[in-house]
Amino acid sequence: MTPHDELRRLAEAAGAHEWRWMDQDGYYHRLETPEGQIVMDDGSACGEYGATISPDDVHGQYIAAANPARILALLDEVEALKEAIMRIHNIPGKVNAKPGAVINKMQQAARVALSRKGSTHD
Repeated sequence: MTPHDELRRLAEAAGAHEWRWMDQDGYYHRLETPEGQIVMDDGSACGEYGATISPDDVHGQYIAAANPARILALLDEVEALKEAIMRIHNIPGKVNAKPGAVINKMQQAARVALSRKGSTHD
């Protein structure tokens, strides 16, 4: 299993959700799925005021942004780009192809690959 396979497995197991910070009356914050499942909280509800993660903290923002839905979208894009690169090898006259033509072919191949995968993440 590749690292990408493991990351995909974990993201899918986590529910492929977006995460969002919820403010509980200004008292504490927690990171939730759209269904209200708690992913993590800032620890302040338990009196753990030491090292906490909040929506204002860059680490808290990163954790929320690196949610399963975004990870799956990135993995889909990586796969599409891999397929596009493989298709470049099939471009007739690729040795003489202009860079713009190669990029256009890559973009077309990536769009085709993503449409085949039916990427709905993100």
